[in-house]
Amino acid sequence: MAANLKNLLGTASDLLESLDAREALKEWLFMLTWQLGIWHDLPYCVASAKANPESSNTASAQLLTQTDKFLEKAKSSDLTMTGVTAVDFFELVTTLSWGIDRLGDDEPAARRRVTIATAGIFHAVK
Repeated sequence: MAANLKNLLGTASDLLESLDAREALKEWLFMLTWQLGIWHDLPYCVASAKANPESSNTASAQLLTQTDKFLEKAKSSDLTMTGVTAVDFFELVTTLSWGIDRLGDDEPAARRRVTIATAGIFHAVK
């Protein structure tokens, strides 16, 4: 899992540099959802860590930090994301990742599920 986490974090940096804010955030939300689903039971671990803040979950902290970078880029690019936090996004993708894992989605089905679930987030984009 450590190597996959390192790759995901590296990809996050690439997305932040190569895509506009909206596309970068959309792709990050999908990639994060997909990867969490692949790491069987990680969504459960993330939810458990949130319920027990004393537990140390380095992976969750790193992924949340990256999610915040995408959100900040979106906000600084004038996307209307008022009131949405990185924690909100992270909780959403954790929930979605559980679903794609349990329902056995392939990558296209997972991408569609993420697009549907995040449609409201991007609807208000200027």
